[in-house]
This record gives sequence, structure tokens and C-alpha cells, in this order.
Amino acid sequence: MKKLIFILFTLLLSKMSYSQWSIIDTLYSFNQCTLPFPYSVTPVFLSNDSAYYYFNFPNCSPSTTSGYKVYRTSDSFANWINVLDNQNTGGGTGIYDLVFTNNNVGFLSYSNSGVKLFSKTSDAGATWSTISVSTNGPLVADLFFTNGDSGFAVSNSGVLYKYFNDTIHLIDTINFTSCFYPKMFFSANEFGYILAGDIPFTGYHKVLKSPDGGITWSISLLDTNRTFYDISFFTDSIGYLASDTGLYRTNDAGMNWTLVNTPFGNCSSISIVNNNLIFVIGSGGVYQSNDAGLNWSQQSIPTNCNPLSIKMINDSLGFIYAKMISFNYGNLVLKTINGGTVGLSEINSSENILLFQPNPSFGKCIMTLPNDFVNKKNLTLSIYDNNGKLIQQKTIEMNDGKIILNLEAEAKGTYNVTLSNRQKSYNGKIVFQ
Repeated sequence: MKKLIFILFTLLLSKMSYSQWSIIDTLYSFNQCTLPFPYSVTPVFLSNDSAYYYFNFPNCSPSTTSGYKVYRTSDSFANWINVLDNQNTGGGTGIYDLVFTNNNVGFLSYSNSGVKLFSKTSDAGATWSTISVSTNGPLVADLFFTNGDSGFAVSNSGVLYKYFNDTIHLIDTINFTSCFYPKMFFSANEFGYILAGDIPFTGYHKVLKSPDGGITWSISLLDTNRTFYDISFFTDSIGYLASDTGLYRTNDAGMNWTLVNTPFGNCSSISIVNNNLIFVIGSGGVYQSNDAGLNWSQQSIPTNCNPLSIKMINDSLGFIYAKMISFNYGNLVLKTINGGTVGLSEINSSENILLFQPNPSFGKCIMTLPNDFVNKKNLTLSIYDNNGKLIQQKTIEMNDGKIILNLEAEAKGTYNVTLSNRQKSYNGKIVFQ
């Protein structure tokens, strides 16, 4: 009997799966005021090796230099290339939204010294062609494109545009309500939805719906005591809505919404893979459903991560944009290549990484230690160049969870860092530029 129980227990363990999300990069921004309002910049994830990321320069006072940067990676996040860089001393400069429909074609909404612009690239950001320029018109606050030939743009004041034939056309003004900092979603058949808030902005508390490509609009859902964060549809009828009170589902194109029974409360991001497979960020965790939201399983992610948004490219490949819990402005990218599930024996492999801020670094940076190394004595810190040569090594007698690294005397480049207590080692990579 004992042997039979052991066999059954072994088989059960072999069937169990745990999530695997690995930190693959740390995205650097100066501080919170560099990120476009209201929340944060979400990287544009396109494939296993291609992504885009942008941030605005500090613009917290009129005397502070303003500007923006756009970065691209095309080598599985090993390196980021600056494809757009603008800086000046005038106000009213910054990026408001960036979308890409494939690795090469993208659209950008931004302002340059108060002039509003809408541009397109067809060569992965190497060059940008201006589609529209306005000095008095409304600022385009949100873009939605599923291909390089057509898409939508909406302003804070509720002015909706449609892009086609390489031109942006005024569709209509959503004049019965303001759309302060709107977020859009359009289905393949141009059923449209907008999450919007009023002025002064206190959250996205209304869902607007259009059945005809933005020509006419009505309120699909309104609740001033609730904030809506994300919306996504798998078909014209079946969709999900993320809110601070949970996840909602509609089966009739937004006419009625039903609160889904979930193990999480606050829900901030949705990624629908197919009619059954759904991933969400809920209550600071990552959850997956294989049966259209009837049942949910929580996935494990590396410690010290606060996930903000999730993007699944397919049922296996996915990315999470996250913040470091111990450092308010540390931006992280997490990745899975198998739908977030691994065998039991691999559960700890995703957490074997050291975190640095800032990264890239201009010489000095702060390294955040894994939880089991905090306040430990006699840790060995080793730094290797990209050729594997040991360039620094020292013993850490005591720590409070953070260690200052100094690479100012070294050549600019990529360095591998190892922290060990002789029984266990953690590794990480830092770029000195």
C-alpha cells in the first residue's frame, strides 16, 4: 500500500505545473515624472526578439530640459538601440502613445514644443514620416492599430480620427462626454470601445461603445465609483473588462457586463489568446484561465516584481511589464516561452537573477539583493566583462539588501555580475554606457 501511495504521489507531482516568468531586462527611466500621465509606459512587445520602449525626459518644472526617446531591440532584448531622440528646453514636448503593427511599421503621437504631430515609420523607427501637424488642434492621446493600413486615434477632448490611405481623417466628435486620457479597442469588424474619464481626471469610470467604426457612440457601462483599466474582445460579442473591483465579461458586445468569479480582486491588464485561454494581471499577481474564465490558476513570478501589464504573443510566448517592489522607478520585462508553466523541478530557475538600477548605468548603480541574501555576511561579488574576464571581486561583509556598484574605472560595455555565498549563486547583467 505504501509503495502504491508513493507511486501515485510521484505521478501527481509529475502532472503539477508551475509558472515560469524570467526577468530578461530592466528598462531605465529617470523617475516617475518622466512617464506619460496617467500611469506608465507599456513597452510594445511584438515577437520573441523585437520590442519598442519609450520615455519622456524629466519635465517636472518649466526650467527642466524636456524631450523624449524611443528604443528598439531586435536581438531578444540583449541590446537596445536609440531610434528616436529629441531634446530641447521648451515645454510641451513628449510622446503620448506609440504602437507597432509588426516589427517595422509603427505610429507615434507626440508634441514638439507645443506642436502636435502624428507620424508613421515603415523601417523599424529609422525614419518617420509626418501624417499630420497641428498647432491648435487637439492632442492625439491614444492610438489603436491592428495593421499598417488602418487604425484610430482619439484626443483627450473626444475627437476621433481614422487613419487610411496614409491620411488621418476626422470621423466624429464624441460630444456628449469628455474622453480624458482615453484607451481604445476596436474589433476586426470595427466594433469600438473607449475607456474614458472626465475632467478632472479621477479614473476611467465609463465605457463607450460604437457598433459602426466610431461613427456613433453610446455609453456601454458607467460607474463613477469604479475604475476601468483595460478592455479586450476575442469576437465582436465576447469581451472582458478589467476594473478595480475585478474582471467583467460580456457575451453581447457590451450591452451587458457580468462580474467573473475570480480568486483576485483588482484587475489591471488582459491578454486573450483564444476563446478559452486568457491571461490577466490581478491583485498584483498573474493568473491564467483555460476555460474562458470559469477557473483560474495563479502563476509564480520572480520575487520583487509588481506586474502591471501582460501581452501574450501566442499560447507559449508572452511578456509582462513590471515594476520593482523595492525600487519605485525600476522598470522590468518578464518573459515566458512556454505559456508560463514548467515542471516542478524548474520552479526556482526563473528567480536566479540580480537587479540593478539604473540599467543601463553611467558608472554607478544600486544592486538589489535576493531576499535570502539580505543581511547575510561573507558574500562574494564578482564582475566579469563580456569576454568572461574577471575585472572586480570583493567580499561583502554585511549588507542591508542593496549594494552600490562602481564601473566608472572600466570600459563601457556589458558586464556579468555574480553574487555567491558558496552554496548558492545569483547572476545578472549590467550595461555601462
